[in-house]
Amino acid sequence: MSRTVARPVTFFGRGLHTGESCRVTVHPSSEGGVRFRLSGNSFPVEEARFSGDGRGTTLAFPRGGSVATVEHLMGTLSGLGIWHATVEVEGPEIPVEDGSAAPLAALILEAGTGPAAPVIPWAVPFPVAVDDPDRGRFAVALPGEGCKISYVLDYASPFLGTQIQDLEWTPESFCRQIAPARTFALLEEVEELRRRGLVRGGSLENSVVVGAEGVMNAGGWRFPREGVCHKVLDLMGDLALVGRPLEGRFLVCRGGHALHLALLRRLRSLGAGGPKR
Repeated sequence: MSRTVARPVTFFGRGLHTGESCRVTVHPSSEGGVRFRLSGNSFPVEEARFSGDGRGTTLAFPRGGSVATVEHLMGTLSGLGIWHATVEVEGPEIPVEDGSAAPLAALILEAGTGPAAPVIPWAVPFPVAVDDPDRGRFAVALPGEGCKISYVLDYASPFLGTQIQDLEWTPESFCRQIAPARTFALLEEVEELRRRGLVRGGSLENSVVVGAEGVMNAGGWRFPREGVCHKVLDLMGDLALVGRPLEGRFLVCRGGHALHLALLRRLRSLGAGGPKR
């Protein structure tokens, strides 16, 4: 069943990359899908042009509006089964909060959710695959019941290593396993991003940084396989840009936003998706 928020939910803070103050309000909507409201104009999320690299996903809407780093927000709405809402954004980016989806999920659950107009899932009609052979990366979408995910993370750092996460995407599994997982980066990646003028709002309060001697955050990882669980959040936030719940089996190896969005482009090119089985 599709849900919406019971009352408006507002959160604010700094953007991870711009460092600028940003404010977002998620408004109830009984029908109409997920829409973004920027500077008084409202657009369905599926009308957005999307782009992304290893550090985030940006939406560009008609009339020149854009918003960056949308993946955690979209992953949270998807994770909680919210497919009708108006997202009002003030600022260039979605606030990073603590680097995970947990604070926003908690705000939404505190506000409550309610039933909304049914949404027909986007069912994967046949196997679809994208890859990046030079980097040993691939993503596959297969037909299947529900939404099941297998994700493989693989880093040379012994403090990340190879991690595998399998789960069925439900509100319960999202809240328990995925929402608390924070964004992360290697220290050398952070240094390069700063040279490029990014992660201006990044800190050990909102990101896990892995250095040569280990995790630099006090307390280390929140739980085993936190890294790969955050990758699952990024994946589902990116794929939620299709505008409907997804039904199928998704396998990703060594993925990132660029690979996720390549898979999304392939899925969107198939049109409305297969019928719900």
